[in-house]
Amino acid sequence: MTALALLLLFFLLDSNEAKGSELFMEQGIDLLLDVSGSVELTDEHDLFWKYNNVKMAKFSSNSKPVIYNPYKERAEVFPNNFSLVLKNVQHSDSGIYKAVLSSSTDHTKVEYNVKVQDPVSPVNLTVIASNSTSFLCERTVICRTVDSTITKTFVCNKETCSQVDKEHATTNSSSLDVYIQEKHIICNHSNQVSWKQERIPISSVCWAAPGTTQTSNGVPTIAVSAAAVAGAILVCIVCLAVKCKRQNNLSTKCEGAQKKRQDNSLCSTHSAVNFQEVKSPKTDITPQTEAVYAMVNKVKNSRELPENN
Repeated sequence: MTALALLLLFFLLDSNEAKGSELFMEQGIDLLLDVSGSVELTDEHDLFWKYNNVKMAKFSSNSKPVIYNPYKERAEVFPNNFSLVLKNVQHSDSGIYKAVLSSSTDHTKVEYNVKVQDPVSPVNLTVIASNSTSFLCERTVICRTVDSTITKTFVCNKETCSQVDKEHATTNSSSLDVYIQEKHIICNHSNQVSWKQERIPISSVCWAAPGTTQTSNGVPTIAVSAAAVAGAILVCIVCLAVKCKRQNNLSTKCEGAQKKRQDNSLCSTHSAVNFQEVKSPKTDITPQTEAVYAMVNKVKNSRELPENN
């Protein structure tokens, strides 16, 4: 009975070692395949690495390792521990990899079920404020991937989140989850090789006005709209002030020009008056005096002529 139990235990251990486990790899990363346990090669025992039962490489006791086509340019082997590295794995490299110790029979030393995945896409987190009080802080939370392949809607408070819809929540390769952690609402998109997160502080969500939509960049859309309106009003005020200033400057210039014209007119009138005052004595008085003097001389001469005869 004891011998049967030991035999069954040995069979289970050997089966688990051969079966191995799933190994998830991100596309473009190098895949390292190790052999578990000790391996002794002899003239009758060789070690093979196989992909879906197709030979990739061989280790022998009396020769150098061999890499088979089409892996010569992509694979690298290490004789000291019989490991193999497959470079730049792609989706087509997903499958079963085995290290097989071969002689008259084959014994699988280790097996890997490799699955190559893409990195997950980023996510968008949107929180819509409801009419509930700030004390309850119940908010509708929508989390979706940027390619919209997965979308989840939750109702969250200060402590927990509960999912509203169950459709389109997961795919075969990734999952989307929303939860509360470190006083933040967090949307997490992940698979076995990568993850992306977006978060919003609970404090900014709980005190938001009803109807406010807040995105993961931390700025409510209503606040953005208010800022835009305020900016437009400010621009209008500045334009109005500039226009008024220009009108005031133009009015000042016009008044100055009018005053200058009035001053010039006054100067011209004053000059004309002075000119008449200076010219008048010469034209009116002097000629009359000369005429009188000439008449006196004529009379005098007429009186003197008879005496000379």
